[in-house]
Amino acid sequence: MPTSNHITIDLDKGTGNTPLSISASSNTGREPRTAMFSAKGTGTFDGIQSTNNLIVTQSGAAEFLSIVTSSSITNFPATGGTLTYTGTSNMASIAMGTGTLDECLDHATINSVTVTKEQLQNGYTVPNNAGKYEAYPVEFVFTIPANEGGSAATYSGTIGGNTYVIVQSANASQTLSFSTTSASVDSDGNITGGSVSVIAPSELSWEITQIS
Repeated sequence: MPTSNHITIDLDKGTGNTPLSISASSNTGREPRTAMFSAKGTGTFDGIQSTNNLIVTQSGAAEFLSIVTSSSITNFPATGGTLTYTGTSNMASIAMGTGTLDECLDHATINSVTVTKEQLQNGYTVPNNAGKYEAYPVEFVFTIPANEGGSAATYSGTIGGNTYVIVQSANASQTLSFSTTSASVDSDGNITGGSVSVIAPSELSWEITQIS
């Protein structure tokens, strides 16, 4: 089967009027692909050349940055650690924001080149016009600090126009709560419907304050 620039015609020979099937592998690059084919006679018809050529054009893909890791993480450990986003892109340049997650970027690897947070926040132009004809690999490595507080921490940022959010679990040693959010007392002043407790680590001291 004749193939040019990833575009394939299903037959390489035949006789008389014959329909052709044309296919192509996926084009992940930004630019269209073009292939040109001609036909000529064979056997006793050797020397006859087609009076025209067949030009096949395959559309390019829209610019994209696709990350395999989920863009929304809801239970990142309170102890912190490394978070790595990997994927592919065909963008001519990649920029990231200045959100709380963006600020945690340790480094990125774009088409096998190490890129800093500062380069990305200024808008990084990918060298050698990468992505023009096929997608290239990307990796973003973040260092998330430990959460010392008793409430969940949220980090958000943008890479290549995509939004990423992670929610980091609270520090269990700093968590303080009531065992229930409501309680009832009867007209004689006795609690009904079960007891109420304060839930806290053994070393955590606390006091109850009146809100209303």
